[in-house]
Amino acid sequence: MAALIDHSGDFSTLADSRAEAQFSQWAIALICLFMLLDLKNRPIDSQYLTSHPAPVHRAMYLTGALSRTYSERFGWSDEYRIDLHDDAWATASRLAVLLGMPEGRWHGEHILGMDHDLFIAKNEEFITFSQQLDAINARK
Repeated sequence: MAALIDHSGDFSTLADSRAEAQFSQWAIALICLFMLLDLKNRPIDSQYLTSHPAPVHRAMYLTGALSRTYSERFGWSDEYRIDLHDDAWATASRLAVLLGMPEGRWHGEHILGMDHDLFIAKNEEFITFSQQLDAINARK
């Protein structure tokens, strides 16, 4: 993720307020993209039978990586980073409501349809992979 951000323009010159806005826009766009790939609301475990993780997990992996990248570049505290990340999800969740998606995956007061335990297990693998990819790209 860091390599993508670094090559997308002069990232280091963004003002803090512009960085916050840019993060929010990118995160909301990612969430909405993967939400649209999940309109059938198939069970999470069946989605893992394909070559890709479930869309909701992909959105969580990528927005988490994006928030960590911005946090590192702009010196955001973990609390601030998490608040911005949560705000992006809250904004995107309004679309899920408008699309009539069931509660528990993309919106709502619970996460029963998300298989959060599987996400946690796979997220560690994803973070390790992204760090390795960033290290490879940094050498180029």
